[in-house]
Amino acid sequence: MEGAASEGSGSEETSKTREVLQLEKNCSLQSENATLSIINTDLSDPVPALDLGQQLQLKVQRIQDIETENQKLWNTLEEYKKEFAEVKNQEVTIKALKEKMNEYEQTLSSKAESLALGKEQKLLHGKGKEVSGDSKIVGLQM
Repeated sequence: MEGAASEGSGSEETSKTREVLQLEKNCSLQSENATLSIINTDLSDPVPALDLGQQLQLKVQRIQDIETENQKLWNTLEEYKKEFAEVKNQEVTIKALKEKMNEYEQTLSSKAESLALGKEQKLLHGKGKEVSGDSKIVGLQM
């Protein structure tokens, strides 16, 4: 009985081995077909895509440089606006000071004129007395 059992198991093993071989063959064929399909597909040259990528990268770099420059210009503009506001304030102050100076000059001029007139009148009154005094003296001599 043992001999019959081993004879049956031998055919089972052969059948399994054939099945495994058949599976391996199918797997190998599928792998080969997949490889051939990849090889047969139209693989385009990667150089144009790489060139385009490089060009895009350069454009991005230029844009970043421009954005940096733009930010610097905005900062400079803000500084100029502040300086301009300060200059405007200084102009207003200068204008007010000039007006005040003109007022002082006018006041000083008026006072100087008034003092000059006063002195002139004093001199004229003093000379008038001298002239009339001289005429008395002159009249006496005549």
